Order: sequence, then structure tokens, then C-alpha cells
Amino acid sequence: MPPVTTCGMRIRCGRQWGAIAGGLIAFGLAVGIPQQLLATTFTCAADDSLCLIAAINAANVNGLANTIRLAAGTYALLAADNNTDGPNGLPSITSTLRIVGAGAGATSIARPSSAPFFRLLHVGAGGSLTLTGVTLTGGYADPRVNLAGGALFNSGGAVTLQRCTVSGNTGGHGGGLFNGKGVMALRQSTLSHNNSADGGGLLNGGGLVTLRESVVSGNEGGGLINDRGVVNISWSTFANNATGFGPGGLGAGGTGSAVRITNSRFTGNGGGLIAGAINIEDGTLFVAHSTFDHNGADGSGAIGASAPGHQVVLVITDSAFQQNVATEGTITLSDGAVTFVMNTTFAANSVPVTGTGGQAVNNSSGTLMLINSTLADNSGNGVAGPGGALFTGIKGRTILANTLIARSTGPSNRDCVGPTTSIGNNLIGDPAGCGITLLPSDLTGDPGLNAFADDGEPGNGHYPLLPTSRAIDAGNSGICPRADQVGHRRIGPCDIGASAFHDDGDHRHRETNDDSHLGDDSHRGEDSADERESSAAITGLVQTLSSLKVANTNNDDVLGQIKAFIDLLDQLTGQVRSDEVSTTP
Repeated sequence: MPPVTTCGMRIRCGRQWGAIAGGLIAFGLAVGIPQQLLATTFTCAADDSLCLIAAINAANVNGLANTIRLAAGTYALLAADNNTDGPNGLPSITSTLRIVGAGAGATSIARPSSAPFFRLLHVGAGGSLTLTGVTLTGGYADPRVNLAGGALFNSGGAVTLQRCTVSGNTGGHGGGLFNGKGVMALRQSTLSHNNSADGGGLLNGGGLVTLRESVVSGNEGGGLINDRGVVNISWSTFANNATGFGPGGLGAGGTGSAVRITNSRFTGNGGGLIAGAINIEDGTLFVAHSTFDHNGADGSGAIGASAPGHQVVLVITDSAFQQNVATEGTITLSDGAVTFVMNTTFAANSVPVTGTGGQAVNNSSGTLMLINSTLADNSGNGVAGPGGALFTGIKGRTILANTLIARSTGPSNRDCVGPTTSIGNNLIGDPAGCGITLLPSDLTGDPGLNAFADDGEPGNGHYPLLPTSRAIDAGNSGICPRADQVGHRRIGPCDIGASAFHDDGDHRHRETNDDSHLGDDSHRGEDSADERESSAAITGLVQTLSSLKVANTNNDDVLGQIKAFIDLLDQLTGQVRSDEVSTTP
């Protein structure tokens, strides 16, 4: 068992331990005796910030995997300890260290408002910090001199926050957290009410960030900014983050940027002129089993993608976009952005009177593929633009298959507007105004949708099909996903739209395919190498799809490429479905 040091007398114990340890080491070196340092557990009494400072210094000297246990209380930092990447209240962490509090509601590390400006924590390139059960608050990395990370600055090290709260901090970049080419993970943690002009909650600068079962809420300047890094988000919520200009929830760009979102929810985010939930300007975005609702902006309500001089690839599957409001549409694509959407529902999204774009998707100058998706009950009150649940500009390219678009409302009352290519088996309520050549397998008229249903699970919002719906068995089974949006197996002939018809008393359908390509539980978890490989495969396939020339439904090249891509997504979504929320308290 490692030795335990109790620092109940403020700095005294820490200094004594350091002096004794230093003396013993010196003595051992002098007489030539081999030394074996032991990891140490330090215990600090309530409110004893000097003990915390001394313990970090001692741990850095020790150089082993040490632990500091903090009793319930507020560890107030009154002055900067050092000036590494700007002033810090605590010593920079350069060793492997665990700091364990009594719970985020009981233990906090804080800078009082009367203290000089400094951030709370700094982790160096050789450091590894695991922080558990602690609140970080009041940190201030002065924006006037462009400092980053109000609560914590990770300079190439490794940081894990478990059951922590980071709230009420300010920074020039990353009001709460800054990750500079390091590794950072938040688990069952909250990042709230932090402030910055560039990533109110967190700024990832070229590193790897993982959020799992965490909440990012109420941050000013956006929830998270990813600059040339990799971000993995699962079972998390981005809520009520705001910014005056950029994206409210998450922004991504820069060479190598990659964002993966699964089993998560973006709700109530406000994005000024850009996007309410997410804006991506370079790199890839993969979204699965997630919900985007009640987001709003003067630009894109949920997701904006533009690629002037860059490469942007979006893949969205098994998700729901509902009740978002924006002047340009729920999803907007421009400047060559390439997007593949499958098994996804767009419901009751709206464009206000001043709006100019599509209610659900506004593809002004990108490439969009909609496969087995449903767009219904979207409304457009805009008088300045063409409206339509789906809008495609003259420089845009939209491809539909097995997709249902219907019941759009507003002055134009149109379901789609602009040049659109069908490769068959779509159901469009009213194709008037849509520049589409309907194929013999396409249908029009009443879609036969039941009432909108949502059980609250991420990505569940959908329209079940009525038993009389003409969408039943009317899809192209050759490019049909193995399961529908909510995970029900698509058995037998494919149904049009995101939701397959299921009737427990109906045994007409016979399962004919095997499960060999579905994800299995043995691959569950976060494997960054596999995720990078999957991202590369997704990017390659989408780029191939975007360059194809679609002539008609007999274009075997097109259908074959789409089928290959759907098979890959089936594998990925199988793994996502097998991922479960933690039961750890």
C-alpha cells in the first residue's frame, strides 16, 4: 500500500514531506544505495488550498502515480502560483496524478472574484491528470491578452474529468477548458455557464477530446470548438449554448477535423448568424442515433456545412431533426459540402417570415443524398425565398431514394423546390415546383403517416406508417438499410421512409438476410484506431458517391456504390446500437 500523508496543517506537512523525501534521496545517492520511490496518497483537510499546492509539488517531485484526496470544502486560490502558458493558481502538473474530491456538489477548486486573474489548473506535456468529483469555478484566463482555458489548460498532456463540474470560468479561447494537442476525456461531467469568444465551454486545438454521458449547457461563445482535432461525443447533451455570431452548440474546422456524435441530443442552442447546433467548415461529421430539436439561428437551425476551398463530408443516420427554427433551414449545405442522410426524420421544422431557404434541408450548392428518410409537417412562412421542405439551388445536387416528403405547409405549400434527381422508390406528397423527373417506382399523394412518436431516446422521433400507407413494401430492397431509424429490423420488401411498418400480427414478411455484417458487442467501446479507419472509409465512399453521374435506376454503378456505403453504415450503426449508457453512479 502506498504511504498516506495527511496535510491538515496547511503548507507545513507538504514542506516537511518534501524536505524529508529530498533528504533521503540525497542520502541514498551519496552512499550509493539504490532507491525505490513509492506512489503516495496525500489527504487535504477541508478548504486547505495550501495543502493542495504542496501536494501537487510533492507529486511532481515524486514522479510516480500519486493521489490527492480532497475533503468536502472550497479550496480557494488567492494568487497565481506560476506563469506557464499564462498565470495558474496551482502548480503545473507534470506527473501522473489523481485528484479525488467528495463529489462535485461538495468539493470545489475556486478563484474568488476578488483575486487577480489566473486560470486554475495547467497540465504539461508529460503530465496526466484524472480529476474526480470536483467542481472547477471562477478561473479567468484573461481574454484581453488572448489566454486560453479559464479552468484548465492541457498542453499536450492527458486529462480525464469524471463526475466533475466546470462552471463559471472565462478564457480568451476555451472559457472552461482548453486542449492543446493533448488527450482530454469528460465522463459523467458537466460543462456549463462558461464564457469565451472562441469556445465558451471547450476549445480543442489539434488534440483528441471524448465526451461521454456529459452535459454541455448554457455556455456563452458556443459549447465546443474543434480546431483541427478529433472529437467523439456519446450519450451526451448540448443544451442552451449561445453565441452572437458563430455556432451555438459545436463548431468544427481546420485540416484533419473529425467529429463523431452518437446517442446524443442537441437542444435549445442558439447560433446567431451561423448555426444553432453545429457548423462545420472543414473535415468530417458523423452523426448517428441523435436528436436535434428546438435549435435556432439566423443561418442554419441545426447543422450548417460550407466548404469554400475545403473538403466537408457529413454522414447522418438514424437521427431526428424536430422543431428547429432558422431563416435558412434546419440543415444548410453550400460551397461543395457533401452529405449522406439515411434513416432520418425531419419533423415540424420551420422557417420564419424572413426566411429564404428550405424548411428541412437547404442545399444551395452542395451534394446531398437522402436514402430512406422522412420529411413531414415542416412549415415555411418565408416570403423572401422559395420555401419547400427540401430546397436545391441551381448549383446544388440532390439525389433521392426510398425517401418520403410530404405535408409541408406555408405560403408555397410545396414539398420540394429546385432540381432534384430520383433514383426511384420515393413518395412525394406534392411534387409541383420540384424539378424532378418521377420514375415509375415513385409515388405521390397521401403518405399514410401515423402521429409523430418520440420516446425520448436520442434519435427516436419518427412517424410510424399506418397499415394503409402506400409506402409499405414500395421501396428498393437492393439499397435498403438492414434496420429502420429506431432499430426495428426491415424484414421483407423495403418500406419507403425512415420508419418501417411493424404489426405484431402481420407474418407476411419473411427475413431473408443474415446478421453477419452487423456490429457485435465484442467491438463495443471507444477504439480510436477503428474510428479513424471508419472515418476514412466513410469519407472515401461519400466522395465516390458525390462524383457519380446519376442517369436512371438502372445505373448499376450508382446503386452498387450506395449499397456498399449502406453496408458500411449498417456495421457502424450496429456498434452504436450496442453501446449502452453506463450504470456506474
